[in-house]
Amino acid sequence: MVFASCSNQEPESYIQQVDNKQNVIYSEPNFDTTIQNMTLSMYNEDYQLEIKMYSLNDSLVKNPIYINSEEYDTITKVTHNNVASIILNKGSQEIFQKTVYKETFEDSLDPEMMDNIHLYSVNYEAVRTNRLYFEANLGVPETEVTFEAQLAIFYQTDKLGRLDYWGVKPLE
Repeated sequence: MVFASCSNQEPESYIQQVDNKQNVIYSEPNFDTTIQNMTLSMYNEDYQLEIKMYSLNDSLVKNPIYINSEEYDTITKVTHNNVASIILNKGSQEIFQKTVYKETFEDSLDPEMMDNIHLYSVNYEAVRTNRLYFEANLGVPETEVTFEAQLAIFYQTDKLGRLDYWGVKPLE
């Protein structure tokens, strides 16, 4: 597994006061990329699987934190969406490349939560029946609200590159 980073410092935040009852905390851009590389043996041939997790730096994940104080009623923490790019190669030939977004799981998540959901990770699990299987973890930052989903991508047949998912469930 290889980890790459453009900086060794945690992203800083800055605060914007909207009015005297609401503050917005914006996360700084995150330029870190986490890369997982592994070799898979399928049908007596070696394939290279790469999973890259990176931030879109889009400031689109909004999490209201309600407080009851004399200064503020609400603080909104604004962070960035993450995506996972999954690439399968056989030698120098690219078999497929798929990008997994939080929206990949949109029809299995509460629509009112989509602005708050964050894709935390996508990890390789197994290979079987012409598909690579992965586990995705999503959640609402700075809360205990987390979800797990299973997904699979076909690496051969006429369904090559097709992504299916199932089992989006809350973790307890």
